[in-house]
Amino acid sequence: MSGPGQDGARPDEYFRGLNLLLAGAVPQAVRRILEVGCAEGRLGAHLKSLDPSRTVIGLELEPGPAAEAAKRLDQVLVQDAEASLADLEPGSLDCILYGDVLEHFRDPLNVLLRTAPYSRPGERFCAACPTCSTTPWPLPCSEAIGSPRPPGSWIADICVSSPI
Repeated sequence: MSGPGQDGARPDEYFRGLNLLLAGAVPQAVRRILEVGCAEGRLGAHLKSLDPSRTVIGLELEPGPAAEAAKRLDQVLVQDAEASLADLEPGSLDCILYGDVLEHFRDPLNVLLRTAPYSRPGERFCAACPTCSTTPWPLPCSEAIGSPRPPGSWIADICVSSPI
């Protein structure tokens, strides 16, 4: 991954965010969620507080935030989403979240393609990006919550702009 803070200069609050717009995009019926770039797991914990029967799996590259996320989520995988996704069963997820993380990957489209097999047919892909309307990759998304994906497309159901 690339992006701000690769030199270790991230502010303390960097991994403590909670994107309520993205949380609101997750359908109530969703039960198994993967949060790519879960940081300290606050979004997943919020989703579990709304429905404790949900299973939220976090995927986080940084060990420190992953350890914090493990206190809140059902499972945390300390892995690089660009390299591998071990420990997940294909077709086992109802929703995959990318909260303010796609813009940090060298090849965000490849990350989407790599995570797609882990979702069930009819799944949701929800993404939030600081520059959603001007992403440098071809995501069929808009800044409005609830924008439908084109027929036959699986890449993004919803893309919300996040404050920078």
